This record gives sequence, structure tokens and C-alpha cells, in this order.
Amino acid sequence: MASVFVIGVSTTEAVNFYCAFSLDVNWPILGNVYTCRVVVSEAGINNNVLETVRGTHLSGKGNADVQALTVLYQNFPIIPKDTNFFFPNLTVIRYLATKMTTITAEDLRPFPKLRVLNLAYNEMKNVDGNLFRYNPNLQLIHLGWNKIDNIGRNAFASLNQLSTLIFDSNRCANARANNRSDTLNLITRLQSGCPPKA
Repeated sequence: MASVFVIGVSTTEAVNFYCAFSLDVNWPILGNVYTCRVVVSEAGINNNVLETVRGTHLSGKGNADVQALTVLYQNFPIIPKDTNFFFPNLTVIRYLATKMTTITAEDLRPFPKLRVLNLAYNEMKNVDGNLFRYNPNLQLIHLGWNKIDNIGRNAFASLNQLSTLIFDSNRCANARANNRSDTLNLITRLQSGCPPKA
């Protein structure tokens, strides 16, 4: 029997997620992934702390089982603080067409198990050199269809498992790599084609 899950105290200044929970099958790299797809997100002005998650879990599942957080086609450009308290085992973050303009290493720090990061179709212009310092297990990064024109030094240097890197339709690059060897070659090309900010 499925269970309705509600946690936290909702206020007008809180960030609230309403999840459609599902088991997504045949993911690249990961196989079957239990997912929270945020169907409605609400955020108070100048507030970026997640306080409430609502939704009906599949039978036998709970928040600790959620591996993927997906936000699609919403004006919601932040990963709220305390997301990891609700979903401690995230291996996938997908924010597609959310109007995200920036992301920092501190935003990703709570997710050390992260293996897939998909931030396609956003408004990002820069990739910080230390962006992935807390996410050494990343295997797939999708930054296609942004506005990236510079990448910090050694941005991908610590990602020894990275085997897919997608940079389609950015200002400084239009390329992708789908295996480890091609990914290393692409990283070398990005270093010259997308130089760090002066």
C-alpha cells in the first residue's frame, strides 16, 4: 500500500516540494532509479531552505530510497539548502530549464554520492574551478544548452570516474563525449576553448 509522505512545517517563507515519486527504468549508468520529480515548487522571497516535501511514495518506499531529484521546466533556479536532510541518498540531480544562472561547490557539497548532474537548458555562464570538489563520484555531467563561456582551472581534474561530458550548444563549446577516453580529450579542448575568467 502506498503512503502519503508529509514532513516539515510549511510557511510562506519556506521552500516546499510536491513530488511525483516513480521508479524510472534504464537510466544511463545507474539502471533503475527511484525519483522525486518536483511537480510543484514554492519558495518564499529570499528563502532557499527546503522545509516541506509532500507526495505519495510507492509501496515500501520512503525518502531515504530516493536516488534522483528532478526539476523540469520551472522557474526554480536553486537547489535548496537542507535538501539532503529529506533525501540523504541522492545520486542524481536533474535541473532542466529552471533558469539556473549559477551553482557553487557549496550547493553540491551535501551530495557526496552524486553520480549524475544534469543542468541542461539553463542560463549558466561559468563553471567554477572547484565546482565538483565534493562530488568525486560523478560519472555523467550534462551542461548542454547553457551560455557557458569560461571554465575555471582544473574544474574536472578530480573526477576520475567521469565518462560522459556534454557541452552541446554553449558559447565556448559545442561538443560531447560518451566514454572516458573521449571525455579526457574533451576536457583538454575545453581548457583552451573555455579559458578561466581573467
